[in-house]
Amino acid sequence: MKNIANEPIFIDETENSAINTVIKKGIIDYNAPFFGANPSQPFTIYIKDIQSNVIAGLTGFYKGKYTRVDLVWIHEDFRHQGLGRKLILKLEEFSKIKGCRYIQLDTFDFQARPFYEKLGFKCIGTVSKWVEDRDCHFMRKTLS
Repeated sequence: MKNIANEPIFIDETENSAINTVIKKGIIDYNAPFFGANPSQPFTIYIKDIQSNVIAGLTGFYKGKYTRVDLVWIHEDFRHQGLGRKLILKLEEFSKIKGCRYIQLDTFDFQARPFYEKLGFKCIGTVSKWVEDRDCHFMRKTLS
């Protein structure tokens, strides 16, 4: 085995998809004996206006019994009109079809914790003063 103690370390402050693909494949391969060989499946759920502009959406992935939401966004002009609720209800429907029993997400203290709680999500943990001294709440919903 080659001694790699003196190999250079690189920092790339761009979205480097080639390097990210190598890293992602490496951790998927490592995790396979624990979680199975099937990779997680990404998805996007979104809403367009009549001009076909995306005005709301969420992204995430599902694997096994879990759905993970990474991002949720509603255009500022369309907030408080029920689009977030519609997205989450569609997410629940989609998750059940895929055989998922749980949905997990996180939200900062200035974002949407009360909204998610109204939809049946429970806070399962909080990291205090995480980014810019903001609290991050980790939430889960068990699907019926």
